[in-house]
Amino acid sequence: MINLAFIAKQYQQQLLNKYEHKVRDTHRHALNKIINCHTSQSGAMLFHCDNCHLATTLFPSCGHRHCPACQHTTNNDWLNYQRQKLLPVDYYLVIFTLPAELRTFVWHHQKWAYQALFIAPKETLNAFFKRMKI
Repeated sequence: MINLAFIAKQYQQQLLNKYEHKVRDTHRHALNKIINCHTSQSGAMLFHCDNCHLATTLFPSCGHRHCPACQHTTNNDWLNYQRQKLLPVDYYLVIFTLPAELRTFVWHHQKWAYQALFIAPKETLNAFFKRMKI
């Protein structure tokens, strides 16, 4: 099965070549941690069982907060906790997108634009549900 570490390792150089000027040291660090997670670059733990004489080498996890391999259990625990808080009703996901032509404008007026991006969909949904006959 393909995972994020495989993709990151395969395309890391292309990413850095294209976005070198935008990649921060913290991003580089996270990328390297994810790529090296559960590999010999993270070190090795040697286990030997005296009873069965089985010798095993395990490679430790990186423990980085953005590593999906390390945070899988933590994420599942969080999701299960959130599921317990759900009401016994149907939930719907509504997505509002921003046209590509407006992205530069939004980048330069983030505070105003993000407020508008929350207010406009709320008002649209309110108007829609007021017209609905339930």
